[in-house]
Amino acid sequence: MLNEKILNKKYFYILAVSGGPDSMFLLDKMWSLNYNFAVAHVNYHQREESNEDEALVRKYCQVQNLPFFTYRFKKYSQKKNFQAEAREIRYSFFQTIAQQWQSRHIITAHHFDDHLETYYLQKKRKSLVEH
Repeated sequence: MLNEKILNKKYFYILAVSGGPDSMFLLDKMWSLNYNFAVAHVNYHQREESNEDEALVRKYCQVQNLPFFTYRFKKYSQKKNFQAEAREIRYSFFQTIAQQWQSRHIITAHHFDDHLETYYLQKKRKSLVEH
C-alpha cells in the first residue's frame, strides 16, 4: 500500500517501474495522487516479454506526460550470478537518474510474496538459491 505519511508531495521521486503489476499499480497510484516523479525502467532482455514490458511503461509515461528513462542491459558478464549483477546495474542506473534530477528519493514496488516467488523461480531453474 502507498503510505502517504512517508511520501511528501514537495519532493521529487525516481520511481523504478518494471512493467509488472506491483510497479504499474504504484506508478498509476503516484500519478493519480499527483506526486512529482520520473520513471526509470531496466530492460534486461531475459524474458520474451521484456520488450513488451518496456513498451507498456513507455506508453503509460507518454500518455501521462511523465519523464521516462530506460536502461537496456546488453550482456551478462557471468563473473557473478545474474541477480547480483542486475542489482548493481539497476541501482547504479537509478542513482544516475536521481542525480540528474537532483532527487534523494528512489522508490521501488514489491509485493508481499516477492521473496517466496524468487525462491521458487530459482529452485525451478536449479540455480543458486540465495533466500
